[in-house]
Amino acid sequence: MSEDLFAKLVAEVEGEAPAQVVEQILPDDPLFPPKDSITLMTANLFENTHLPRELWMQARHALNIQVFDRREPFTPDARLAVFTGTVQLHTPEFFSSYLEHYRGRHKDALSNEAWQYYKNLTHQTLDIQPDPGCPAPKLGQLYSKTNGTHYVWNHIVRLQWTTYATFAELFCDDEEPIVIDLTEPAQKNHENEPILRGRYDPHTLWRRKTQKKKAKTP
Repeated sequence: MSEDLFAKLVAEVEGEAPAQVVEQILPDDPLFPPKDSITLMTANLFENTHLPRELWMQARHALNIQVFDRREPFTPDARLAVFTGTVQLHTPEFFSSYLEHYRGRHKDALSNEAWQYYKNLTHQTLDIQPDPGCPAPKLGQLYSKTNGTHYVWNHIVRLQWTTYATFAELFCDDEEPIVIDLTEPAQKNHENEPILRGRYDPHTLWRRKTQKKKAKTP
């Protein structure tokens, strides 16, 4: 995609950027582990169809992730996670436009090198042609709300729908992304439950919760 076309797309949505940042964003969360130490990651995709309009911190699609570094088989639990974060997923145009707006207000938020990395990924995402009948890919900034809101800069999630699969890619700096295939839950009992869920488990460590044994009838 040419620079001119990209600039035009960004310009078209600049009017959508919120006039102010909703809450103070703190420095990077120091608890996010190095990529090579991650042994398992779980992801849940939620959909909010009742939004009057999308905001940076409130999008139609949001992905919650938990990151683990345990080396033995285990049942994932929030208490065992070394990082818990959220990603609000937006169109690439809005994603880039808002961050440019944010960067203008917070001069030290992203270096020129980091901003180029964001722009390159946005270009790549805009160039993806969705399969017939599938939504276009979305991008989101990873952040944590542990002890305040922390952006994990250079950690971006891209959500893609295809004819045969839906998957999330977690880009950590300029490395190959961690890919998480997302599937529908076996059953969905409540409206606020995830519409899709998945896990990254390269070492096959995930274990299902052990069911309680039924007491024998005398």
